Amino acid sequence: MSKYIVIHNKNSRGKLVDKSILEKLFSENNLSFDIFQTADTLEVAEIIKLHDNPDKYIYCAVGGDGTLSNLVDTLLNCDINKPKVAYLPSGSGSDFVRTFALPQTIDKAFQHLLTEDFYEIDAGCVQTDNITKHFINVL
Repeated sequence: MSKYIVIHNKNSRGKLVDKSILEKLFSENNLSFDIFQTADTLEVAEIIKLHDNPDKYIYCAVGGDGTLSNLVDTLLNCDINKPKVAYLPSGSGSDFVRTFALPQTIDKAFQHLLTEDFYEIDAGCVQTDNITKHFINVL
């Protein structure tokens, strides 16, 4: 069974989700997890470098579209091939979940996370001379 590496954005503009709520959701469902509360993109990169095996981990963003986008960008910039990414929306817009008609509340989204349903998606990439950015829904 894969372990969830949960990236919880403390700066998400939307609904505040306490770490204890996340711990309860994962524990009650007997899922292996580590929760990391982050404040900036550099922290996410350091976490991913320590958990860089997509066969062992499922990467879970908790926040808004920016949190999800940052996680995907970081995973791909760290050369994580075909990562499995989960998303628990707690942002102000959460447009990404609407695209796939996924639940927009964290409790309902968590129930969906427990299913076998998933979507394969493509990521876009923009490169300049000194930066590479990946995106999944909005650039």
